[in-house]
Amino acid sequence: MEMIRNVHFKSSAARNSPAVAVLARAPAVSRVHRFRVQPGNAQAAARLHAVKKVPSTEAAVLLASGQHYLDVRTPEEYADGHAVGAVNVPLLIKDPQGQMVPNPDFLQQVQQAFPDKAAEIVVGCRSGGRAARAAGLLEQDLQYTGLTQDTGGWLDWVEAQLPITK
Repeated sequence: MEMIRNVHFKSSAARNSPAVAVLARAPAVSRVHRFRVQPGNAQAAARLHAVKKVPSTEAAVLLASGQHYLDVRTPEEYADGHAVGAVNVPLLIKDPQGQMVPNPDFLQQVQQAFPDKAAEIVVGCRSGGRAARAAGLLEQDLQYTGLTQDTGGWLDWVEAQLPITK
């Protein structure tokens, strides 16, 4: 395995993918958020894993290196375009009146799509807000441990001209 800026590539095809070309322009990965654990709460500390936060350019590199991409935008937003290889599980859905409401099946759908709770998953949305909420839910409610949030989301992905598909 080769390593470029602490990203391990499983193959030379991944290393040479178009997304890796952005690595030279990409800032370094933001470090893991640190959580303060109160004394006597060791059980919670053992469960708690920090969600890494990276810009979209770095998220593209992680995706190219073999990580999964969970797009939590609505199906309509996803259909307009998404990262190559992304899996869509909407955090919010439209109710019959057209209002955005929490997807009651979100956690179950993510578990079906990604049964391995240690899988390396980049979570993205339009601009970062829903991805942060989704990553928090996955970490706290389901104990997923390999989460990274794409802080820039779809807007930054498009602006950086990263690989997309419809």
